[in-house]
Amino acid sequence: MRKLYFILLLLLPLSSFATHNRGGEITYRHLFGLRYEFTITTCTKTSSPADRPELEISYGDGQIDTVERQSIDPIAGYDAQKNIYVIEHEYSGYGTYEICVSDPNRNGGVINVGGSVSSDNIAFSIQSVIYLSPFTGAPNNSVTFEDCPCPEYACVGFPYCYNPEAVDVDGDSLGYELVVPMDDNCSNLLLGVNYFYPDSYGGTISLDPITGDFCWNNPPMLGEFNI
Repeated sequence: MRKLYFILLLLLPLSSFATHNRGGEITYRHLFGLRYEFTITTCTKTSSPADRPELEISYGDGQIDTVERQSIDPIAGYDAQKNIYVIEHEYSGYGTYEICVSDPNRNGGVINVGGSVSSDNIAFSIQSVIYLSPFTGAPNNSVTFEDCPCPEYACVGFPYCYNPEAVDVDGDSLGYELVVPMDDNCSNLLLGVNYFYPDSYGGTISLDPITGDFCWNNPPMLGEFNI
């Protein structure tokens, strides 16, 4: 029996820009003092004429750096590649900081992003938050993900489940929730306006807040979706 596939993508405005962003994440690890290493991972469309040998990162403390790409990992057969960018930054004091990477534009043709405009007119942003306090004991490291799809495939009309396999090296407890993806400069898209959860198009979705299991029963149509 022939199976038809659609793409499920994890978390990403001017139409004159080439489009290529499919998903990504920001992780960080403590080095010493208030100095941290940040790793930006993006999933992009290989056939797009757009390419980013460098990205800008905002550390949430008013400082912005340009990060050079360290590696490209082509995903055979999927017109996709993983891009890795790594940089170090030292904070001047304790506090809560929102790290943001923003880049036009998203991949075109994403069904549940854009609303009245095409998804390639919606900017791509990813964010992480770091909390630095002298009272928490050991320094904080971000969650990392054992499974980062680029992209993830599922079958129309069949149950689909996915788990990001999150790991916290500090032993912190983890919780999961669905969130609205981000627009330019890490501002949220508007639910019901330019972002829609995938079950708006049929089937039902669920997310276990403890295990992180996300399920869609059953995807009703071909297409590319952002979760």
